[in-house]
Amino acid sequence: DQPHSRSVRLLSAPAESLHVRQECEDPAVAGVDDLGSLPAYSLLENPPTIVSEGIRLRERLWEDTKSALHVFGTLWVLSPILQTLTSSWSEDTIIAVAVILLVIHALIHDYAFVYRPVPSSALISKSLALRKAWLVDSTVGLNAAMFAAIILASRLRTPDYVFAFAFFAMLAFAFVPFAFKWVYDNSRNVYTKVLTPGICFVATLGLWMHSKFGAIAFQALIAMMCFACPYLLIKSQCYKTEMRGPWDIAIVKSGSSRKQSTPHKLRSISA
Repeated sequence: DQPHSRSVRLLSAPAESLHVRQECEDPAVAGVDDLGSLPAYSLLENPPTIVSEGIRLRERLWEDTKSALHVFGTLWVLSPILQTLTSSWSEDTIIAVAVILLVIHALIHDYAFVYRPVPSSALISKSLALRKAWLVDSTVGLNAAMFAAIILASRLRTPDYVFAFAFFAMLAFAFVPFAFKWVYDNSRNVYTKVLTPGICFVATLGLWMHSKFGAIAFQALIAMMCFACPYLLIKSQCYKTEMRGPWDIAIVKSGSSRKQSTPHKLRSISA
């Protein structure tokens, strides 16, 4: 899931911009803009199918708006506390912990969520059984990403910046995958030909503003994952050794092969 993996890069660019230059005149505007996105994600996840569902749609939209306001208000109230969360930590410790947490998120994130069809009850129970077999779950990766966002936001100058950045991280890691899934289910061409290159371009542009070498290295890594790795996987198939033995399933011969083998056996018997 390349678009989601690039959200890690999208997270670090605004953090560095807010921390280094602090050019935003009113950071609360960013938070208000993020707030308006939450009801839209609900519509993307469960779009209405017929006109008669208009009343239910308005009720659902109102419930989602109230939930968004609750999250908005809680995060706004906690922003001054989050700003002092890492006041006793050194800058190197903040960077090291954030990098480790984002790497954990990138390793155990559920990349198949976008491509997975809507599961039935049997598939849900099977998925829960598989999750119990693993030591970690994809929710651990989400929590790691959110904690990394919180400790990065705690180094910003004002509570408004902390609120705007934390809310942006919440949208990027928790709600964007649902939007990607909706786009993929409705138009795979838009997902592969428009959304994926667009996210890659935005992430590269944000990285280019701070480190040209990092942007070039990021593009080289993307090219290797998209072209070099699949090519090497296909080329390595010719070196695969297929072992056959008594443990394999017996192959039933067709009728034509039986007819061809019968005269040979008769000749050997008469001889």
